[in-house]
Amino acid sequence: MLTAIWHMLHDGTFWQDLGADHFHRRSPEQQAQYLAQQIAKLGFACTITPQPELVSA
Repeated sequence: MLTAIWHMLHDGTFWQDLGADHFHRRSPEQQAQYLAQQIAKLGFACTITPQPELVSA
């Protein structure tokens, strides 16, 4: 919070809420990378492999 206040005072910008769904608007690759990092911080090994596209018949 102090960092946000410092930037507002230093740059003269206003507070802009990014919204509750800010992290859900990221690409699936970015979300997977973030979640893999969180799993690693918990002490687990994690490998991310993309799922093949499903073909509808």
